[in-house]
This record gives sequence, C-alpha cells and structure tokens, in this order.
Amino acid sequence: MDYLLTQHDLKIVAKIPMRFDSYYVSMLSNQYKTGSSKLLHSFIKGFQSNRREAKQGASSIVYVIKRRH
Repeated sequence: MDYLLTQHDLKIVAKIPMRFDSYYVSMLSNQYKTGSSKLLHSFIKGFQSNRREAKQGASSIVYVIKRRH
C-alpha cells in the first residue's frame, strides 16, 4: 500500500482498525445463508477472524490518506 501511494504522491497518516466489522459481517452472512443472525455463532466467527489478524487487531482497516505536499 505504501509503495502504491508513493507513486501518486500520497501517504498514510493513520490506520484505524474496524474491530467490530468481522462480527457484523458474520451476522450478515448468517442472516443471508440461514435467515437467522445466530448471534453466538456470529460472535465466535467474528472473534476468530479478529484473532487471526492479531497484529492489526481487526480483519478490516480504514486507511486515512493525504497528499505529501
């Protein structure tokens, strides 16, 4: 990501982990597949997803970017 942004004279000024995104996506997936959000199952899957991404603390990240000038 840094390399790509550098090519366009941009830089990352912040990385914001979306810690609850994996739980929400898991609930939506269950709702779509089964018609029920299955809260406990969704929580477990969301937790596992975040745990796999332990370095970042979340499975999704928002990048805040600005021009280098």
